[in-house]
Amino acid sequence: MSDTTTFGAMLIRLRLHSGYTQKEIAASTGISRSSYCHLEADYRKPTMEFFIKLCIFYKQNPVKLLLPLFPEESMDSQKHYLQYLNSLCEIRYKSDTKRNRKRNVKCWSKK
Repeated sequence: MSDTTTFGAMLIRLRLHSGYTQKEIAASTGISRSSYCHLEADYRKPTMEFFIKLCIFYKQNPVKLLLPLFPEESMDSQKHYLQYLNSLCEIRYKSDTKRNRKRNVKCWSKK
């Protein structure tokens, strides 16, 4: 039997490893705790917006989070996906609404 990793299982591992609560992560990513619980239980699929906010929250490369979900892919395919995702991942987003300013973020960069 193969070990299948799901997005929900990955969320649980990240959360437990980091010591955050579901409520803290939900608040930081702009969703309700209930919605976050549904993601962990694999009842819902994540939106791209949530995924990018999650990468920023954990300061993780999106590829590091996604590739373990596809272990059957060859290394060449994984490198191709890495290049593709890195090209897509540079985003502009509104930071704190109180400041109402925009800034560039590369969600895979380490700060």
